[in-house]
This record gives sequence, C-alpha cells and structure tokens, in this order.
Amino acid sequence: MAITATLLFLNLFPIAWGLVTSLKATPEIMSWPPVFVGFAPTLDHYRSVLASIFTRSIANSVFYSGGVIVMGLLLGSLAAFGFDRFVFRLRA
Repeated sequence: MAITATLLFLNLFPIAWGLVTSLKATPEIMSWPPVFVGFAPTLDHYRSVLASIFTRSIANSVFYSGGVIVMGLLLGSLAAFGFDRFVFRLRA
C-alpha cells in the first residue's frame, strides 16, 4: 500500500505542480521558495495562449486527425468486406 501511494504521488505531483504553476502570476512563478498554496489564481497565461495562433494549430490538428480517422474507417471497412466475401484456402 505504501509503495502504491508513493508511486501515485510521484506520478500525480508533477501534474498538480504544473496546473498550480499555470494559475500563478509570473512573479509568483519565479519566487523562491516556491509556494504551492496561498496565492491569487489568475488566468492570464491561458488568455495569452488562446489569443495566439495556438487555436488555429489545434483546429488544423483536429481537421487532419479527423480526416485520417475517416479514411482509415473507410479503407478498413472495404478491406473487411473484401475479406468476408473472398474465399481463400487457409480460411478457418
């Protein structure tokens, strides 16, 4: 149980730290010693990312990955239909 808790902590702590850091103002990020709680959360970093070209990049990725999924399903369906109809020697 202690090993599981330790591994869980080691896996989730960097994610929690990144989320908390993304909600801090820039001077609070650079302060020493680092503060995990007790700061005023802000969404300025998220606003700057969403106002940049990042949203266009995400839209392009969704468009291309959607096209690849549709083509894969289409070609896979045609191949499955062909394998179902085709009678070959080693078919079980």
